[in-house]
Amino acid sequence: MTAISPLSAETEGSADRYCDSCGRSFIPRSPVADQARDDLARGNGWHIGAEETFCPACRHARLEISDP
Repeated sequence: MTAISPLSAETEGSADRYCDSCGRSFIPRSPVADQARDDLARGNGWHIGAEETFCPACRHARLEISDP
């Protein structure tokens, strides 16, 4: 299974995804095909919508805020 990791200093600027809320970014630790990247991100808790992408922490916070 491919793991998702935050960017390190030497890979700064080469992220595959950025959170639209907090700016957190991630890259796959092993090569993954472009068409599988979104599925991989979703499987690791990232929410990727048509216009916004949220990391797991921001997605959780948004769900708690919108939950009556």
